[in-house]
Amino acid sequence: MSILDFSNLVNSRPRISWPGTISTNHLYRFYNLGESIYHSQHKILRKTPKGMWLENSGFKDKFVNTSWKKQFAYSTPELALKAFIYRKIKQIEILEKQLEIARAVLTRAESNTNL
Repeated sequence: MSILDFSNLVNSRPRISWPGTISTNHLYRFYNLGESIYHSQHKILRKTPKGMWLENSGFKDKFVNTSWKKQFAYSTPELALKAFIYRKIKQIEILEKQLEIARAVLTRAESNTNL
């Protein structure tokens, strides 16, 4: 799948299978380690007027402000997958820009001009 194909996935409704049942007591997140994609459920510990506190699997509990556009975890696996895809698209854009700058600087250094 090319990079351009990912942008189409962000606007579509992905079909994924999630182990177990979808609960209103949990939020969902996708992440990757290397080329492997994983998913996690985060139990909602308590709700506040501004957001929710989540159990974070052996780490410090995490606060998610529900008014923020970007969130750590989402109410459904589908929303979590869309957020993951968007994060990867942004990561690729940032890395491509960094690579473009590195190549330009290398070219200038090798030609010894405009140093």
